[in-house]
Amino acid sequence: MTQPEFAAAAGAAKRTLIEWEKGATAPTAVQLSALGIVGVDLLYVLTGVKTATHSMLAALKLGTEFGMLASSISGDKESAHAIQEAVLQQYRTQILSEEEQTLVNNYRNLEAEAQVVLMKISTLFPQQKVTKDT
Repeated sequence: MTQPEFAAAAGAAKRTLIEWEKGATAPTAVQLSALGIVGVDLLYVLTGVKTATHSMLAALKLGTEFGMLASSISGDKESAHAIQEAVLQQYRTQILSEEEQTLVNNYRNLEAEAQVVLMKISTLFPQQKVTKDT
């Protein structure tokens, strides 16, 4: 998304966006809401931390806590590490890549009729993942 597109999505002028970037002013709740509707990562806008990164850190903390609990119960540090890795692996499979997130955001911004057409088109493709070697 370009700066003019970003500003337009928030209902602001490009100059206002520049003021936000410099830290001179900040977007209003209404402007943030409008940006969220078009798929902007609001956590990133507000904190500089991407949502996936923030969520991954939360998963890591949770996995560590589970691992520590398992270690204190069983005294087995290897089992604790295995639990932590299992929690993180489960989380990793749920994170969308940037391309996947773009696709989801684009789909959400379509009119209902276009969403129906896109869903029908997507059923024409194989359901298995195709590797670059094939």
